[in-house]
Amino acid sequence: MKNLISFVAVTLLAASVGCTSPRDESRGQYALIGRWQSVKAEGKDAAFWRSVTKTAELRFSADGSFTAIVVQREGKTETVSGTYQADDRSIRLALQNAAPAKPAEYCFEAGSLVVQDPNYGYRVFYKRITDE
Repeated sequence: MKNLISFVAVTLLAASVGCTSPRDESRGQYALIGRWQSVKAEGKDAAFWRSVTKTAELRFSADGSFTAIVVQREGKTETVSGTYQADDRSIRLALQNAAPAKPAEYCFEAGSLVVQDPNYGYRVFYKRITDE
């Protein structure tokens, strides 16, 4: 289950479907700041994500810290935190007391943050709840 939590934190993330939006100059660390709530997962392995995850929330702060809160289908809530770095195409999360994660791709599509991990065959869409 820790691997799933790590993924959601990295989701927090080469899946079968990539980010197709054109380059967005508002991307990067500051474009991510705020709270994001998961709304859907899609791709060849999305059923797995949906089978264990009820909802996920990502919180990115201006100081480079993040928190991921995952509510599992069974009702258990997991929280992880650490630091993040983002450029215009990828995000790298470092969980507290864990090895650094591989970068995940992200983009913005129709107002949603879309994150895909190179290790999983699905993308997770998040809507912005609030700005930081």
